[in-house]
Amino acid sequence: MAVVLGALAYVTKITTVVAVLAASLPFWLDPARTLLRTGIAGVRIRALGVLAPILGAPFAAGWAWTGWADHIKGAQSTTAMLTSARLHAWNFGTLPQRLRWSNWETILGRVEPLLLPGTLALSIPLALVLLLRAPRELRRVVIGAMAGALAPILVFFNLYWVHDH
Repeated sequence: MAVVLGALAYVTKITTVVAVLAASLPFWLDPARTLLRTGIAGVRIRALGVLAPILGAPFAAGWAWTGWADHIKGAQSTTAMLTSARLHAWNFGTLPQRLRWSNWETILGRVEPLLLPGTLALSIPLALVLLLRAPRELRRVVIGAMAGALAPILVFFNLYWVHDH
């Protein structure tokens, strides 16, 4: 089921996969690490046999879909500018963009109105308190939520700077 849903996520909206993977990382990282650390070689091989298709098959589906879409877009002069290669800088942005505080202010200014007034300033300290005091399972939820919220902005910086996602 994970392979099917992962593949559907990749081919539906590739940018959303970043948030989903980042948010789910705390939940699958510990079990995977435990399986791979065990001293029994057969268990390690089975763990890799389970993890490889869960992570690899959706990635392969997304890669193939993007290649097919790029082939179609690249064949037309009016859509060639929309291929992945041509949108690379547009989608990801540049390091100087990320290092300019005014760009972060723009993004935070767009995020803050989506929350209750003043809660952006409270959410980070609250998350840190939860991380320090909460049981392990809740810490995973907090880390996953923070990673799922921040990863798309960090990866697709220019899109969040230009558009009010």
